[in-house]
Amino acid sequence: MKKTNVLILLGMLVALSGCSNKSVVGNNEAATKYDEEAKSVLEEVIDENLSSDENLSSDENVSSDENVSSDENVSSDDKASDKDKADTENSDEGNLNKETKGVSGENENKDADGMVVDDNYAIFKSYVNDEIKVNDKTFTERFSYVKEDFDQDPAVYTYDVDEDGEDELLVNTFYYGFDIFDVRDGELYLLAWGDGTAAVCNVYAGDGHTYVGHSDFTHAGRQYLTLERYDGTGQVVETLEINAEYWDEEDDTYKEDSDFSYNGQKITMQEYEDYMNTYSAVIDELKAFDADNISGEAMSDIDYVDKDTMLKMLSSFC
Repeated sequence: MKKTNVLILLGMLVALSGCSNKSVVGNNEAATKYDEEAKSVLEEVIDENLSSDENLSSDENVSSDENVSSDENVSSDDKASDKDKADTENSDEGNLNKETKGVSGENENKDADGMVVDDNYAIFKSYVNDEIKVNDKTFTERFSYVKEDFDQDPAVYTYDVDEDGEDELLVNTFYYGFDIFDVRDGELYLLAWGDGTAAVCNVYAGDGHTYVGHSDFTHAGRQYLTLERYDGTGQVVETLEINAEYWDEEDDTYKEDSDFSYNGQKITMQEYEDYMNTYSAVIDELKAFDADNISGEAMSDIDYVDKDTMLKMLSSFC
């Protein structure tokens, strides 16, 4: 009798037994009688299956003799297949361990609903709430001038700047673009920042990648843009420089004969504009950060700065 049939019949027996116990609770004699009848019926079915299997056994024996050589040839392939399967299972288990490492038990960060949240977002929250410092300053200490000059708190966003699958924290300083913070080995550090009005920091996307850009679009006679692509370790893996110079133009606008360059190589005005159209500032894709909700999901209904104000501010830099 096939093993699967035995398991099915045994499952039926257990199910019938369970049903009898539920249906006749409080009547032990009736329950016992019900179980005995159920067992008797299943035993008859098992006997019939066994009898059927015995009739087939002689034919199977003849067939098995003919297939011995074939089975022996297949045996080594089966063993190899089993080994591959075991290796795959071990690999999957290893990947699972990597994915869940550091998230367990009482050390889990959870939101108000008890859901596990992104550890990086918990660190972002600690910083925004002045619970930790970066470069010896709390969030309020570092960005106090934003409150003083604009009479509002700095706008805070998240975005995957270094293409590692994890969001970074972006704080809009208004004057110099974004200060960008990343988490490495459980510690928050400053990844990139604006360095004056001649090097305003923003996030750009283009050609399938994300870049941290430093630009100067506000001074006369020039338009400078440097794009740096980071990896997950904070290292710059690609740098692009797209520049235009037109010092002598009275209307402060570049012309066909102005000086254009890409990574130090002279290019035409059309090539310059093509590059500038390829790489554009990321605005709508930014996710507003809410310190009271650290699940890492997009916060489309939360915005610390009016969208028009944000676009107006960025348009002066991009």
